[in-house]
Amino acid sequence: VVYGDAGYQGIAKRPEMAGNGAEFRVAMRPGKRRALPHTPEGRLLDLIETAKAHIRSKVEHSFRVIKQQFGFQKTRLRGLAKNRCKINVLAALTNLFQARRQLLATARAWEWCAQTTQFRLRSQPDEDGNEPKSHHEAFSSTNQGQTLHG
Repeated sequence: VVYGDAGYQGIAKRPEMAGNGAEFRVAMRPGKRRALPHTPEGRLLDLIETAKAHIRSKVEHSFRVIKQQFGFQKTRLRGLAKNRCKINVLAALTNLFQARRQLLATARAWEWCAQTTQFRLRSQPDEDGNEPKSHHEAFSSTNQGQTLHG
């Protein structure tokens, strides 16, 4: 399924798309959408157009990041391989840029978990009732007094 804005109307009829098995869902022209009747059928068509716009907006945001955040607004003709390589790297960076909040939240959760575990291990006394003297000592011995790593 291919979603496009109103500029792509008639794309399914083009000769280069004749053998393509893709289904095109192209937006309605704005004037045609404003002229929809105020009937249940008209409201249904408007809801369908809204759904198409929501799907397209998720893709368009990625292009905004590539153009505005990473400055890839104009392409110089310096070889298709170089441009393809650059756009692939920018697409990967865009994925990281858009997922940065989730990645940072995950990193903070791991950091908090490590600090909480470290605090619990440090606060546990050894067999003699003595507090561990160092962070390394807390992680290097078990309850039987055996050293895990030399």
